[in-house]
Amino acid sequence: MSTKHFIVLAVIFGAIFAIATGFLFSFFSFPQKAATGLGSGQVDVTVGTELGIEVVPPYNVINFGTLDRGQTQNTLPPGTVLPFLIRNMGNVMADVEVCANQDLWSGAAKVPSDYQFSVANADPRVTMDNCMSFGCFDVGNSQMTQANMPIPCPAGMKAVNNLNWEDNKDEAIVHIYLHVPVDEPAGTKSSTVTFTGVSSDTY
Repeated sequence: MSTKHFIVLAVIFGAIFAIATGFLFSFFSFPQKAATGLGSGQVDVTVGTELGIEVVPPYNVINFGTLDRGQTQNTLPPGTVLPFLIRNMGNVMADVEVCANQDLWSGAAKVPSDYQFSVANADPRVTMDNCMSFGCFDVGNSQMTQANMPIPCPAGMKAVNNLNWEDNKDEAIVHIYLHVPVDEPAGTKSSTVTFTGVSSDTY
């Protein structure tokens, strides 16, 4: 092939490549200005939260009923008081922090261990993911033993490490433990427990 023919072919292929490239670029990019005479459309998009932690009803309220001074109670099976069930509603793996500003007790005899929480990966009394088989979170680095509350908000304390986001493995159980101080005044006691999703590399 002569140099002249080679140059002609190179020019032809270059022009085809330039046209094809221009078409693809225009096809996959958005114009900066709407073209005259074209209709307009609307795009509705809901962006899901990446770190959305939900306390799942009806396991979002724990009611211990009436307890006597000095009595101990918890949400562990096989009891009738059910634990919290938390779920990762986001679309990424998340660490979960827990906090509770209010103490349940005001008696002078109270000690830190009178109000505690811990995490579990399953409860036979609660309809939930099969976390025992699939593994919903990193059990070894989660708060599987009892920890004292209250815990100041918003700082919080690590409760669950690497809670999954997949529908069949995105849940965890949170148990509550109580001991009523021997001098606790009579009346209704309440405490709000808050669970917050943070980046999975936080802990």
